[in-house]
Amino acid sequence: MKCWLGTTIKARCAGNSPFYKIEKEKELLWYSYSQVFFQKDGDQPVDEQVEERQNLLIAKLIERHKNDFEMVSFLFGIISNFSYDRRKQFVGLFLKHNQRFYDFTKLQLEPSSWSYSGSEVPMLLERAEFYESLLPLFSTVDLLKHRQYVEQGIQHIKENIERAKKHDFMQD
Repeated sequence: MKCWLGTTIKARCAGNSPFYKIEKEKELLWYSYSQVFFQKDGDQPVDEQVEERQNLLIAKLIERHKNDFEMVSFLFGIISNFSYDRRKQFVGLFLKHNQRFYDFTKLQLEPSSWSYSGSEVPMLLERAEFYESLLPLFSTVDLLKHRQYVEQGIQHIKENIERAKKHDFMQD
């Protein structure tokens, strides 16, 4: 199923690697073991040392597998559930190693689902802020198409914000 700025992907990675086989065979209902491993524990505060180690591991995996888009795509399935700042960091790392527009459009940059209570507007505003925070990453001519793609996505989100505001007004 195609989503804006990414795809909903099943846990997958490099062809016949043992990691791939374990993930494929032992996948949980909606999450892979890898996603659960990197998931924050509810409302518990983030352990900075754990997060730093996770970041180092994922960065090394992206750098090691920079030419294996399936593996990088798998990693972004995990990264998509991180905080905005962490996601931005990994988008920058990806672009450092891979500036192919097609590959960028296939990255999962956001979680595959959202939830909100009350108005949808605050959630949409946060999504727009995240994508706006990515714009400085696209400051070269080689990344102009990437920038335009993200700007189109921001415009789409802003249209959804207006639609949600009208919906909220009609509900009141």
